[in-house]
Amino acid sequence: VVTEFREGDDSVVYRIFLNATKNGYGFVYRPANFLKVRINGPFAGPSPLEKMRLARHGDETVGYAYWEDEARFAVCTEILALNKIAFASLLADAETRFQHKVPIVRCQGMSNREIAWLQSAGYNTNVPTYGVVMAKSLKRHADLSEIKSLFGLGKGLFRMGVWDST
Repeated sequence: VVTEFREGDDSVVYRIFLNATKNGYGFVYRPANFLKVRINGPFAGPSPLEKMRLARHGDETVGYAYWEDEARFAVCTEILALNKIAFASLLADAETRFQHKVPIVRCQGMSNREIAWLQSAGYNTNVPTYGVVMAKSLKRHADLSEIKSLFGLGKGLFRMGVWDST
């Protein structure tokens, strides 16, 4: 079941983030008050009460998605779920709520597992999803494969969400 975000759900969102990004690389650390800062801090945007949806299975919250409602598009700036069913439920909910808009999921830094979930839901993911990584080797030489392994790109575990880049 997909429901609206309610006050006090920020701790649940934090728990989902921790579980979904476990063993990942990149921006996989957030302080416990991250969502509160996003709501009330210097980079605060509109309240997630209108923009965030939670996937629940029984009494447990198993995923969340944050959607920006634009003129012609519904843009998901972050979607995390603990399983494929919760992920697909969040997408289906958005497709129902934004029937006359094109749904777009910003998949920058998603894991291979999440990209596979997007593909199984019929989304085109053949667009490169990683930005530019610049690195300076202290040994005066750089090997691209070493840099990729450092960031977990070869394993498909690197993550940098839109929220983390502010």
